[in-house]
Amino acid sequence: MESVPLPQQASRAVRSRIDIVRSLVSSVISRATSPKRFLDVASGPGRIERKVIDQLGSPHSAVHFDLVDADADAIEYSRALSLTKCHLATPSSSITATHFVLRTISWHTMPFGVAVFFDYLDERRAVRLLAKMYSWLGEGGTMLIGNFAKECTTQWIMEGLYGWSLIYRTNDECEQLCWPGIPSGSATLEQRRDVSTVL
Repeated sequence: MESVPLPQQASRAVRSRIDIVRSLVSSVISRATSPKRFLDVASGPGRIERKVIDQLGSPHSAVHFDLVDADADAIEYSRALSLTKCHLATPSSSITATHFVLRTISWHTMPFGVAVFFDYLDERRAVRLLAKMYSWLGEGGTMLIGNFAKECTTQWIMEGLYGWSLIYRTNDECEQLCWPGIPSGSATLEQRRDVSTVL
């Protein structure tokens, strides 16, 4: 999708997701005084993690990234590139890349979780997964959920040319996904550059 010209709304949204997550993760790591662990669900080739490592160099505290994706090719690619680059640039950090179906994953404590693929999930699945991932958060943990905004002007390009069908949601619809499994007041929402983001 990144090969689509920059002015396209969808490609801006994809880049925006990367920027949002990279900024949040980098901020957590730069302030860290103890080891940090991050879970990236539907991580693809680990592009975000590589950008974080490039930006921070060698952090003061150890950092571990868990990359999980159902696409075996994406995981192999991330292993070939991310792991090597991580060890070269940041000896105190590590990346585990795993080919997993999401329902097989179980974490008891997760300081920071990222899942920016909720626009692939219908309401029932999205609600169940949100509640499950929220239960993994440790004390003071943060979870970031991303969904394409409802007003997508390039939907016909994505579906007609690329066969890429998503579920577009308004801010209110994204917030409603949180209600069954996340305590009131624990989730905030913002829309930034064509992406509805649930924090």
